[in-house]
Amino acid sequence: SPPGRMSSPPGRMSKLSERVAMADVAALEAEIDRLHAYCERHGLNSRGVSDIVGREFALPVDAEHKATVLQVTTAAQPHMRAFHLAWLGFFSTFFSVFAPA
Repeated sequence: SPPGRMSSPPGRMSKLSERVAMADVAALEAEIDRLHAYCERHGLNSRGVSDIVGREFALPVDAEHKATVLQVTTAAQPHMRAFHLAWLGFFSTFFSVFAPA
């Protein structure tokens, strides 16, 4: 350390530097929480929440493991493909039956 400046004993931080470090940690934790919130709004399970067996959920979930977003525009999974084909089939059948009337 420079002459005339007292340094803290090895392994110990001064009160000021400890407060600064805690403020830095708090700022980083707040930034991480903001990033998680952004990812969850966009349908990503950024926290890596998993079920009781250890399988990670595809969507962000709350404390009761209920999805917090609804992605109906995707056809990636078989049940969503069946859903979209069912409404498309109903829609086309409805119009083909009632169009002549």
